[in-house]
Amino acid sequence: MVKAIFDELKRHTPKNHFTAGIVDDVTHTSLPFDAEFDIEPKEVVRAVFFGLGADGTVGANKNSIKIIGEETSLYAQGYFVYDSKKSGAVTISHLRFGPQPIIRLPAQAADFVACHQWPFWSVTTSWNTRPRARRFCSIRLMGRRMSGAISG
Repeated sequence: MVKAIFDELKRHTPKNHFTAGIVDDVTHTSLPFDAEFDIEPKEVVRAVFFGLGADGTVGANKNSIKIIGEETSLYAQGYFVYDSKKSGAVTISHLRFGPQPIIRLPAQAADFVACHQWPFWSVTTSWNTRPRARRFCSIRLMGRRMSGAISG
């Protein structure tokens, strides 16, 4: 959205008054912005994990990001969203790692999206359709495939 402001100011005749960040349906002064615009380097790997409080997803992701940051040459960042009650609520883990310092907090798009609880599928499908999403994994589906491969 900030880019929209700079783009407007570069115009030959920029607007005197404008609104950024919301759709102003009263004065119609909103600046259009490119929701796909991204300043993060393509080398940065982004992963988002949807879990259920107390299922171990947040703890596992905290350990993973710690190992990546301490045992490799990559910079790493973990950002975790969960309810203060924790148990039984939706948890979202944002993990990033790459060769340069990480510059932002929650991911807007991800290279890898994981859904650890089937009821969250409707929430995660919007992540799966983002431009950077290349992988999607449901742990429950993976478990079924693996058990079928082992037993069959």
